[in-house]
Order: sequence, then structure tokens, then C-alpha cells
Amino acid sequence: MVDLESDAPLGHRLVQVVKMHRGWVSTQLERLGLHVGQELLLAQLCREDGIRQTSLARTLGIELPTTNKMLRRLEASGFVERRSDPEDARASLAYLTPQGRETCERISEIWQAADRRLSGVLSPDDAAQLERLLGELIRHLPKP
Repeated sequence: MVDLESDAPLGHRLVQVVKMHRGWVSTQLERLGLHVGQELLLAQLCREDGIRQTSLARTLGIELPTTNKMLRRLEASGFVERRSDPEDARASLAYLTPQGRETCERISEIWQAADRRLSGVLSPDDAAQLERLLGELIRHLPKP
């Protein structure tokens, strides 16, 4: 019988925490009219408005068709607009709309609150240690 909690306790716990975190963030984002993942694209545009879709896909580590689909949905919701790249007519650039720009701060507030929820159940030393250990995992595990 397969018992992932016993067979792979670290991975099992990580998945549990990620699901809890994602669920809370999802609920908060829904209030803004966003789905989980869309805020990452918007956050990138908050840092670098007017970026090519190919650069967005590469930066976010997602496929170009996924980026296009996300942009289409965000455009339909009024967060983003796409314009032709004046340097390359085959490419388009993604820009925040005023609504998208207003949403940048809200996204940051949601993620900060989510971070406080995570670290708030740990001592400051344990939270710092967990952050360090997760950083080690990120640095040393092979990228998919």
C-alpha cells in the first residue's frame, strides 16, 4: 500500500503547505478578479511594463501559449493591453492598464499577508531557518 505521508514525509508536508498557501492566496485574488498565477504575470508587468510576450514567458518559466492565454484573459478583464512592438511588427508588448497598475499594490499586500501567515506560526529564528533551507533546496534541486 502506498502511504505518501510515511513514504515521503518531507515532500508530503511541502505539498500540504503549498496547497494551504495557494488556497488562501487564491481566495484573496478572487476578490480582485484574478486567478492564481495571473498575479505573477501582473507583478512582472508592475516591475517591467511594456515587455514582450516571449520575455514574459521566459521570465515566468511558462510556455508562450500559456502566456498568450493568460494575457488574453487579463486583457478581457481590463488589467492588461497588448500593443504591436514598434521595433518588430511580428511581436507584441504587454502593458498594464490603469486598473492593472492599481492592482499591483494589492497583489503585493496579498503576498505580504500570506508571508506573515506562514512566518507567524513560527518563531523568528525558525522562520529564518526555514527560508534558508528552502533557498538551499531551490539552489540545489535540478530545474524542471
